[in-house]
Amino acid sequence: MQSFGSRSLTKGSAVFLFFFFATCAFGQATWERSLSVAIKHATTTHTPIFIDLYAEWCGPCKMLEKDVFSVKKVQTLLKRATCLRLDVDQHQDEARRFNVTSIPRLLLLSPDGKKVLWDAMGYRDAETFAKELRDALGVKDTGARAMSNEPPALTKVQESLESRSFQRLRVTDPKLAAEGMTLLVAKLGAFSESDFNQVATILTKAGRDAVPALIQGMASKTLAVRVGSYKVLQAILPKGELSGLSFNPWANTPARENQLSRWSRLKILS
Repeated sequence: MQSFGSRSLTKGSAVFLFFFFATCAFGQATWERSLSVAIKHATTTHTPIFIDLYAEWCGPCKMLEKDVFSVKKVQTLLKRATCLRLDVDQHQDEARRFNVTSIPRLLLLSPDGKKVLWDAMGYRDAETFAKELRDALGVKDTGARAMSNEPPALTKVQESLESRSFQRLRVTDPKLAAEGMTLLVAKLGAFSESDFNQVATILTKAGRDAVPALIQGMASKTLAVRVGSYKVLQAILPKGELSGLSFNPWANTPARENQLSRWSRLKILS
């Protein structure tokens, strides 16, 4: 971690080794070029904003870029956020806004940029960085759990959705169908992006049958499940039906409960 001390935030820093254009990529993570653009993208995609505040002369900052941001598990997590790198010498207004006194400075903000979800200073290795960011994102690290270890209700529902026989399951065993669908929605909090995409695809196949469980998922204590449930629900239902309904996964519990109270009619329609 390097402190500014007597070093001023000027543009006269040493020439940087890496050049950035409109967006830059480390592995698969795409980095925006300004806070305003990042907020616009984040509010559209309902993703938090990860900010890396750095400087060209900062050794630990370069280590983060080279040895941490390039690691696969870190890339997987960064793809769940709108990413932004800000050179504090060139973005002094933002540096003052976030009261930056030492770098690297790592922030995770709500999509509108108003709420700080995670705030860390200094270098950390890839394992530590991944754990801290995973916790801030509300993502579960379930590991490589075998399918055979999954609850029977979950397995049955997944199989019925794949074979397009879920409607029959709902009639013959409604309790198991509801339990399995709830467990499937909970898997939206998975650490692996491939696992998340797989679950989202299966839930999309369920169509309106998944709506009650997805609304329940939006009330989950796990941030990743709330975000994933909201995204899948938006993919399933037509825009007109969602008109007048809003939801902020990052809001506090009372605010979320107030917002979700307006979604109850969708359960009746499903």
